[in-house]
Amino acid sequence: MTDPLTTWLHDEASALDIPAPPTETVLSRGRAVRRRRRTTRAVAGAVAAVVVIAGIAGLVSWRHDDQVEPARRPDRTAYEQRGAWAVGDEVHVGNHVAVVRGAEDLLYTSAGAIVFSPGSPGFGDAPGTDARATLVTPDGDVRPLHYPGLRQLEIYPPATDPSSPYIAYVRAVGRNMLEPVVVDLENGAEQAVGAPYRAKSGGTSAVRGLSGDIMLYTRNGRPTQVNWRTGEPVSVPPGMLSIGSSTGHDAYAVTSQDDSRWEIRSRTDGSVLLQVPIQGAGDYALASLSVDGHWFATQTAGGFRVYDVATGHSVTFGDDRDVSDYGWTPDGHLVGKRYPSQSSEVEVCDPATGDCVGTGVTSSHVLTLVDGAMNVA
Repeated sequence: MTDPLTTWLHDEASALDIPAPPTETVLSRGRAVRRRRRTTRAVAGAVAAVVVIAGIAGLVSWRHDDQVEPARRPDRTAYEQRGAWAVGDEVHVGNHVAVVRGAEDLLYTSAGAIVFSPGSPGFGDAPGTDARATLVTPDGDVRPLHYPGLRQLEIYPPATDPSSPYIAYVRAVGRNMLEPVVVDLENGAEQAVGAPYRAKSGGTSAVRGLSGDIMLYTRNGRPTQVNWRTGEPVSVPPGMLSIGSSTGHDAYAVTSQDDSRWEIRSRTDGSVLLQVPIQGAGDYALASLSVDGHWFATQTAGGFRVYDVATGHSVTFGDDRDVSDYGWTPDGHLVGKRYPSQSSEVEVCDPATGDCVGTGVTSSHVLTLVDGAMNVA
């Protein structure tokens, strides 16, 4: 059955009049198919490119002049390099802005910037004035600090080390009794330093410096230095707490006996690290030691000069800048405004090169800064 049927179908097909296929039409349609396939691949490639560009856009921003700006610095880096400053109730800490009512004093720690605000009139002018303390972390978190005695500020605020999470101050314990204490801001642990002592009338007791394990304070007006972890006394280098002296993390600055020069000395042994001639009108000169003790700035004609304490290399910041209008960041950058009471941009300056970069924040008010150690000779 199969063979006759097959033969019949073949004979019938052979008898049909079928025209030859149009060769040009077939070729044309083949080319169209290939074009569609290329177009599909091109569209897929474009979509992939858009996805890649979108991913890059999350890392960089494009300006109108077609220049690519780098991604925002990490919070920790921004805090170290840009530091903290306040304008009214706005406290700028690295990448972030926090609202802290009445910010009047700032201190650095590795845990963030501590902001002191007045609790009553006369803050900063008289001993025993109540004040609030707030910590603003590098990532912008805000939390009040509740530690006994921390809010009772005297002429000198508590002391901090910008490279550690500790804050040191002297607090009252009982009637007419005082004790130095160190608080760890990361875990809230408190450590009293030595035994409480009796407060004497007219004798100042306040922590003046914190450098690693070494705490410097006045005990009823007497310069005292101690390893706060062990309680062991440490000798006080010459002139460290004399009139006109001030301290940074690794160094302190004093004037020479004839008031002709600044002397930057080691906090360890008092050896002279750097000598800088005092320049100023008459007997007035202004200077600033960075909070990390690595840089020293002095006012000059038409600006100020910054010295590297370790090498003596200096860079001049001109354009009528005033050293008193600039504070320090935790890692030793300068931050401030060239025109403090006018509308101008806050800038951050590299003390090693003299280069200044605007922060994008413009203010017409005087800034509250971390001044470092200021001196008048």
